[in-house]
Amino acid sequence: QAQKMETIGALAAGVAHDFNNLLQAIRGNVTLLQLQASLADPHKSRLNRIDEAAARAADITQQLLSFSRPAEDKDSVVDMNRIIEEVSHLAHRSLRNNVAIVLEPYSGQIMARLDASRAQQVFLNLCVNAIDAMPEGGQIILKNDLVELTAEQAAKGHQVEGAVFACCSVIDNGTGIPPEIMSRIFDPFFTTKSEGGTGLGLSTVHGLVKQSGGYIELSSEPNKGTVVELFLPRSTGGQAIAKSPMPIGDNVGVPTETVLVVE
Repeated sequence: QAQKMETIGALAAGVAHDFNNLLQAIRGNVTLLQLQASLADPHKSRLNRIDEAAARAADITQQLLSFSRPAEDKDSVVDMNRIIEEVSHLAHRSLRNNVAIVLEPYSGQIMARLDASRAQQVFLNLCVNAIDAMPEGGQIILKNDLVELTAEQAAKGHQVEGAVFACCSVIDNGTGIPPEIMSRIFDPFFTTKSEGGTGLGLSTVHGLVKQSGGYIELSSEPNKGTVVELFLPRSTGGQAIAKSPMPIGDNVGVPTETVLVVE
């Protein structure tokens, strides 16, 4: 099984790389056409739809790469309370009017050693799944807490009993996960979605959490909801790394500049 997964990962990485090159050509030419001032409105809207579809395809290739090989992100310390707040704002773009997000941050500082963009990706994937599981509406809770691992939890995650971990939960009151597919839920390319599902969302979440030294616990009951708990190693040193805005000079975009593109 391990050899099979390694082969699938290598294949996925190769496909994603070649596919991404084709998408760059598509999106680059679409952008050039969109810059033409004489373009009629019907053509502009069609180009926009092409660009949106290509952007979605690029997201899928990124998921393939995340699944198929270890992340090369720089080690950084992030505030998980800040992460769930940022994710709640991002997820609102996908929310229907009948779905609400509730934040339950930890009362103090809760730091974990994880790349910030990867942390957002993990929570967004889980939120999208929760939204899909609530076609009639409902509530998503993003919750953070600090816990000491019990003997049972430590055994599941191959950790030391009593170790302090950040427990970050995504809770919904949707349709739940049928017991017969619970064991396959993190398998790559496994999906229950009839349209638009790649089967990479949860496998990517599993891979990123594992790379950080953590593990996942999942519980679900049909027609009552699902609880996904991410156990991440707590960090007691360092500060959360915030991205500083790039300085913008007066000459940015001046035609005299030269751009070198190297693959």
